Amino acid sequence: FYTGCTKDLDYRLWQHNQGLVESPRTRRPLIVIYSESCETLAEARARERQLKRGKSAVQKQRLIAPRLI
Repeated sequence: FYTGCTKDLDYRLWQHNQGLVESPRTRRPLIVIYSESCETLAEARARERQLKRGKSAVQKQRLIAPRLI
């Protein structure tokens, strides 16, 4: 699972899929299956750190599962 923060999700996704920024090159195209909004960049970065540090792949699957239905 890729975890990151951006002000413009569509543009960032386009950048990844064009190879303009680092991403797993063998796993293109990237698609968004879950996103969250935050009021500030600081909040977004804190949430990103929380997800990267505290969530295993299984926990991330549980987080996104309700949105896949």
